[in-house]
Amino acid sequence: MPYNKPASSSLERAAVPASELAPVNSVTVDGNGDLEWVTKGPYVGASVIRDFKDGNFGMGSVTHYAPPGADIHEDPPLWHVVHEDGDEEDLEVS
Repeated sequence: MPYNKPASSSLERAAVPASELAPVNSVTVDGNGDLEWVTKGPYVGASVIRDFKDGNFGMGSVTHYAPPGADIHEDPPLWHVVHEDGDEEDLEVS
């Protein structure tokens, strides 16, 4: 079934293809050295479907959100995803 992006008002509980989010290679932290993760925000609670491009798929959910910094290009928003197999990763919009 093709994925149809929902209206913005229903994004928090919609299934999100992981292709909309990309792995983060480095994380910028605030002045105290801590990244501010929150449990409310865009996509938090959403299911994620990860296409590994080899015929395998992984399921997970977005558990936390880190809002963007002052310069969205340097410090973009991030999402923490926990996969059903226990793996975790931080993603940004691709």
